[in-house]
Amino acid sequence: MWRDEAATYDMARRSLPELLDTLATVDAVHGLYYLLMHGVFAVFGDSLYALRLPSLLAMSAAAAGVALLGGRLAVPRAGLLAGVAFALLPAVQRYAQEGRSYALVCAAVTWATWLFVRALEERRTRLWAGYGAVALAGCLLHEFAVLAVDAHGATLRISPSSRKDLRAWTWTAGAVAAALAPLAVVSSRQSEQVAWIGPPSPGALLGYVVPALAGLLCAALLPAGMPSRSRASWATSCPATASDCATTCPRVASSTSCGCSTRSAPSAAVCSAGRPS
Repeated sequence: MWRDEAATYDMARRSLPELLDTLATVDAVHGLYYLLMHGVFAVFGDSLYALRLPSLLAMSAAAAGVALLGGRLAVPRAGLLAGVAFALLPAVQRYAQEGRSYALVCAAVTWATWLFVRALEERRTRLWAGYGAVALAGCLLHEFAVLAVDAHGATLRISPSSRKDLRAWTWTAGAVAAALAPLAVVSSRQSEQVAWIGPPSPGALLGYVVPALAGLLCAALLPAGMPSRSRASWATSCPATASDCATTCPRVASSTSCGCSTRSAPSAAVCSAGRPS
């Protein structure tokens, strides 16, 4: 058990009143995850296996989401290859066995992207509601996940999409931001706990920028014959999580190991695995 996992272990083993009192003064940004782990420990005990099992299950769900996303945007074989490639990434394997919230955030962002693509294609209110709910869950697990929502909107604006789609995203993103705002206010008052952290190294920046650029390049090489609606979904999904990675990680990579390289992986894996015929 390493240092940050020890923090999870300590927080999750506290009584609920003690945990809530602690979150009022420190680490509120991870509050939902600590509450979740408190419940896990109550049911399964406080073993190392129980500490890491949610992360393993979350990364498995993320890999499944990548596979489904790839199959929807391309062909089933591409989706399968994308899911396998995602699962083999070193960053994914690391966070799958770490008792922190980052695997859960990765899963939430992946499935939010899947729901986002479906909402663009099918234009159903319930899909937009599902997208907002899953995106909000990811944001409450770690606030920087909101940049995935921002990246979805940014790519929607530069993709061939309708005003109705943009309006639906705007309302959904606004609801997510409003629900996240109280946590953002509380956690911003606790920022001194990470004031000691310096900027990331050039090598760390490169490790996040390269996947982002790969996703953007894949989006730029879209097949000319792709139907406009599918093309919009494809163009949106490829750079969205990648640009979120490039935006977020320079600020937090050295402190939180936020797993943004795993968040860009769905885009890169899907794009490299295959394209719609």
